[in-house]
Amino acid sequence: MEECGPCPVFASFTLAFALQLREKARENLSQGKKNLSQVKKDHSQSTNLSQVKKDRSQSTNLSQVKKDRSQSTNLSQVKKDRSQSTNLSQVKKDRSQSTNLSQCIEINLNLKFMKILSVGAGCSLRTNGQT
Repeated sequence: MEECGPCPVFASFTLAFALQLREKARENLSQGKKNLSQVKKDHSQSTNLSQVKKDRSQSTNLSQVKKDRSQSTNLSQVKKDRSQSTNLSQVKKDRSQSTNLSQCIEINLNLKFMKILSVGAGCSLRTNGQT
């Protein structure tokens, strides 16, 4: 048998098959790049969504902290007002006691003064009676 080289019919089929394979490989590669781009885009959107949820959660936490801080400030103000009210009540009580004490001192002084006057009047009466 003589060897004359590859069969031209078979070679043309082989070449056509190779070209088809190459074209399919390009399509698959192109499709793969598109899919990869879509995956990256989806991942980016998912990351953005996670970030939005995280930011929203932090914002909610911040709002809660501000609310708690406001309530704490209000509670401090209530305690301060209550303390001042207690102090005011104590001042009024002390003032009332001071007024009562002043009245007692005044009455006591008046009694002493009257006693002195009565003693002085008795002396003058004795003096008048002895002379």
